[in-house]
Amino acid sequence: MLLPMKNISSQVTTVLLPIMSKVQDQHEKLSRLTIKSLSGITFIIFPLMILLSGTSALWVNMFFPEEYGYIEEMVAVLCIVGAFQAIASPLGNLYIISGRTDVMLKTGIVKTFVMVSGFIAGGLSHDITIFMFIYIGLYVFIDMPVSYYYAFKVASLSLKELAGKVIIVLIPSLLLLIFLIIGASFGLEFTRNPTALLIFLVLTGVTLYLLIYQSMHSNSVKENIFYVKNILRNFKG
Repeated sequence: MLLPMKNISSQVTTVLLPIMSKVQDQHEKLSRLTIKSLSGITFIIFPLMILLSGTSALWVNMFFPEEYGYIEEMVAVLCIVGAFQAIASPLGNLYIISGRTDVMLKTGIVKTFVMVSGFIAGGLSHDITIFMFIYIGLYVFIDMPVSYYYAFKVASLSLKELAGKVIIVLIPSLLLLIFLIIGASFGLEFTRNPTALLIFLVLTGVTLYLLIYQSMHSNSVKENIFYVKNILRNFKG
């Protein structure tokens, strides 16, 4: 679930490192750049992964035999976790430009130990569902908070400001997920063509997401699209 989004976040992360290095001694510019970068990545990655998650019942049934129907729930949950993992990719740049890769190493060792312990516990349960939820719980409540806290701490940046920007994305993303789940559940009762239903839900869902996002912050859509386009243009250059 992480690989498709990694192709976006990894390129943005690569481009951002030299840009962030130039303003590492200018706290306000670095803060603004970091917040805008994470906000722009979240703006693109979250709805994409939500679309995969909310329509998992449709495309899993389209591409997999009936005996694999049990993976629908797993795919739906892991897509959302993958979104959080992908937007955390640029955090490593903060450790590098702050000269605190030692903190990144130490937190990485601790997080790895915790995650591996969770994997072992999940494996001993002999239940893939339990394994999945142990992994999700450890990532959401331990790995991700630790990653953001220390990365922003070493760079002396404000997590509160980032949270304000991310909420603007999370609210329309949550509403999009609810719409897709309801649409996928009841849509099949009115059509026997899952492909047509999938296309309808994706197009309608994207439109709904953008309208809600735009209503919450009048300039956010244009700003984020323009910002990400500039980053990718620099990457190509």
